[in-house]
Amino acid sequence: MITELLGGDSPAMRTVWEAARGLPRATPASVDEADKRLHSALRGLRLAVGFPTEAEISNRCGLNTTTVREVLNGGQLRDWLQLAALTSAMSVDPACIRPYWEDLERVRNCGGTGSAQPKEST
Repeated sequence: MITELLGGDSPAMRTVWEAARGLPRATPASVDEADKRLHSALRGLRLAVGFPTEAEISNRCGLNTTTVREVLNGGQLRDWLQLAALTSAMSVDPACIRPYWEDLERVRNCGGTGSAQPKEST
């Protein structure tokens, strides 16, 4: 509630708070859920390090500002290297966000079911 009153991003702050407390993450049930969690974590990290501008992040990671803006606003990530570059550009160890990336990849590879079994190839 305080986060909302101050105009903050509640999902991002919750993700940061839960990670800081060492709370376990539930397995996402869908690609959409995993993607939202990943982006919440990314926005939360950005808030935690003082909210660098998109231009600052762009200059540090070598991605253009439009790409940085799109990713920070929920756009699709190209690959782990892109996410690691964005995270590093915010002076954060990419290992902090890696579990969220792995959750997304796991759910994608399981056909969006969130199960531990990979989807069958057709």
